[in-house]
Amino acid sequence: MKNIDFIIPVHSKDFSTLELTINSIKNLSSCRNIYIISNKNANIENTIFISEHLYANYVTIEMIEERYSKINSKNISRSSWLYQQFLKLLATKIIPNLSDTFVIVDSDTIFLVRRQTNVDFWL
Repeated sequence: MKNIDFIIPVHSKDFSTLELTINSIKNLSSCRNIYIISNKNANIENTIFISEHLYANYVTIEMIEERYSKINSKNISRSSWLYQQFLKLLATKIIPNLSDTFVIVDSDTIFLVRRQTNVDFWL
């Protein structure tokens, strides 16, 4: 059975629920590493912090806001959501030693049932 890396992009305003998410991931039998992508380090034990600054050569929130304001200024509030999607999409370029098998989880996702994940079944 392969071990899975978990990636959690999170804004610092959501740190209060992050530990619940992380604890629910740790209950999965196949968890290898948990990477936290954020603008600040949450300092949570047994997680690996990935700074958003590492993405600056590819994308920044300012880049998205600038482009989005030209295309659709009414919905510029969606810039943060779009930025998070780029953080997810670019994770394989940024995170060193990321396993071939990984799951991207929103910071408010909590796994309620302990499961043994058979990744090989899906490959």
